[in-house]
Amino acid sequence: MSGQLEEKKRQEGKLEEALDDLRKKIESKRQMVENQNRTFESINDNLKLRVERRSMAELESQLKEKETLLDMSKVTEYKKVQKECNQKLQAFNQERYKSEGKIETIKAAMNNLKAKLKHDNFKNINMRYMEAKVNVTLRKIAVKDLDIYHTAMENALMKYHHQKMEEINQIINELWKTVYKGNDITGIEVKSDTENTSSTVSNRGRSYNYRIIMYSHEGTELDMRGRCSAGQKVLASLIVRMALAEVFCINCGVLALDEPTTNLDKENIEGLATTINELIAVRTEHSNFQLILITHDEEFVRLLNTDLCENYYVLSKNMDQHSEIVKHNIEELHEVV
Repeated sequence: MSGQLEEKKRQEGKLEEALDDLRKKIESKRQMVENQNRTFESINDNLKLRVERRSMAELESQLKEKETLLDMSKVTEYKKVQKECNQKLQAFNQERYKSEGKIETIKAAMNNLKAKLKHDNFKNINMRYMEAKVNVTLRKIAVKDLDIYHTAMENALMKYHHQKMEEINQIINELWKTVYKGNDITGIEVKSDTENTSSTVSNRGRSYNYRIIMYSHEGTELDMRGRCSAGQKVLASLIVRMALAEVFCINCGVLALDEPTTNLDKENIEGLATTINELIAVRTEHSNFQLILITHDEEFVRLLNTDLCENYYVLSKNMDQHSEIVKHNIEELHEVV
């Protein structure tokens, strides 16, 4: 039995050795298969590379053919455009460098200003700035309001001026027709020409140039200056003064006429006396009306209404060559006649 057991052990050892040999052969075959697979993959990669290289060569050949077909003038044009673009790029770069330099300068100035803002002189600067801004805004509003008020006042004055000129000319026309006895001048009128003394809004002004015009019997409008006699000038001056007194001196009530009959003929003197009598009759209703008449023409004084004028005063020199004023009753003039 022991002999058979040993024989079995020997056979088992041989079988294990044979099994190990088979395992080694299997491992060897497996490595061979792996090597063959890698070799196959490498061959496939080489085949693909050769195909790609042939395709690239064909493309390069086609590219060379295309380049040869290009027009050389276009290439020159493209190079010119490229040169211009490069010049513009350089110019832009220079501007950029300049701008960067300016930015650095501005930053330095800002830092300097920030340092100055920390000084005591700029303490509470924001509040002071707001106060100044409010004051400026209020001044602008005030200036605007004053301009509105100025415009309204100017318009009101122009309207008032227009109304008063109409009243004055109406009275002048009535007085002229009553006083003047000639037929060469049918009426006179005061004309006003406007002039702006300043064109700025804040310093606007308006002035008027006044002139007296006359109307001939044909209705022609002419300036009286240089076209009328001395008597007509005096008469026109008196009538204008009387019209101004009638319009503007209602509350004042004082009218002074110094030598009103100078250069007037007899008919115009009589017409002036009639007008003064009518004026006195109308103004007697006003308690504050006074007429001061200075004249050497006693005949003119006689023509005045004695019911409205009681006395007159004579200024003369006495024997000692001293001036004296003597009161007389106006009836004395009529008695002398």
